[in-house]
Amino acid sequence: MSPNPGIQERKGSLTVQGKTLTITQNGSVTESNVLQNYGFEDGTLNVAWTEAGPYEIINRAPCFTMGAAECAHGGEWIAWLGGYDNAYDLLYQTVAIPASAVSATLRFWYAIETWDYLDAPYDILSVRVYNGQWYTVFQLSNLNWNNDWTETAKIDLSSFIGQTITIAYVATSDDSLWTNFYIDDLEVISGTIDQPVSPLPNIKINGSDGPITVSSTTPVSITVGLDPGSFSGQNADWWVAESVPSGDFQYYNLSKGSFVPGLLPTHKGALFSLNSTPLLNSYYLTEGTHNFYFAVDLNMNGSLDMNSIFYDRVIVNVTSP
Repeated sequence: MSPNPGIQERKGSLTVQGKTLTITQNGSVTESNVLQNYGFEDGTLNVAWTEAGPYEIINRAPCFTMGAAECAHGGEWIAWLGGYDNAYDLLYQTVAIPASAVSATLRFWYAIETWDYLDAPYDILSVRVYNGQWYTVFQLSNLNWNNDWTETAKIDLSSFIGQTITIAYVATSDDSLWTNFYIDDLEVISGTIDQPVSPLPNIKINGSDGPITVSSTTPVSITVGLDPGSFSGQNADWWVAESVPSGDFQYYNLSKGSFVPGLLPTHKGALFSLNSTPLLNSYYLTEGTHNFYFAVDLNMNGSLDMNSIFYDRVIVNVTSP
């Protein structure tokens, strides 16, 4: 499974000791709306938007007279542009799209009622972006008359990543038969990649992080767990290993369900959130000091790479009966 560069989670599975474990791979992109007062619910206390025109643009929502099913799309306030002859209304806000963003889009809800003819765009609502010069990125007119709130498709603003821009809504009309443009719940969505959080392996002996002391006649239980941090879905070598008193290593063989001589990965595959999972429930140890390791190596090549490995260790001192 490759890393998930999106927003939505993905899922897969892995079977350990006949038990199927679900792999949940979180998206690594976080979206945020960089607009302030995007639903106009600050009402008359609005400071985020600048209005220009002969009438108040941000209003407590009227109920539409031409069939809209509700007043505002959300809350009680909307922006109302146009609705009079020779209209020129301007509503704008300046925002910064972070340089760290991997995506930037604009989307909003609109409702339009018109008394104008539907044979040409006589009354127009333009969405413009200013970064030193003006760009028209979207446009509606009396031809888009509708009976209820409609959401636009996502409008790509990725060319403005890393810039401070002004988002402006401009309504203009001819000298007769006006059109009302209502907008609500605006979004300028910036998608940024989350800062990485390291994987956190965990291994316990008899439920303890150790060090512990046991008799050679006392069996021990071994459990492992993993918080993948930001690396859910990242392919890795999974190591469960034991150094015995002689200094030799053994590794946990997943198919055999036991430790065997040598040092090889226990598993190769995508990292996922693993709750505490038992590997062995009755394991007898020889006298001396045993070190148990659970590690994940983000360079999946079957070898230990100390510059990309994250591990946990438990020390067990074994005494004579």
